[in-house]
Amino acid sequence: MNPELPKMMDAKTKYLEDTIPTDVFIELNKLSLIARIEEDEERLSELCKKYHLLIKEHL
Repeated sequence: MNPELPKMMDAKTKYLEDTIPTDVFIELNKLSLIARIEEDEERLSELCKKYHLLIKEHL
């Protein structure tokens, strides 16, 4: 697994925690945790894209 993906997710998580609605944040965090446990790089990549879209929506 690409070691940079979890780092990217952590950075986005810190930013989003203060930016998006709590329920959406919690749901994305659950999905992220599952993807990390399964070491599913494709799923982490998809989550990065979802985070990016959410950031755009809430700015």
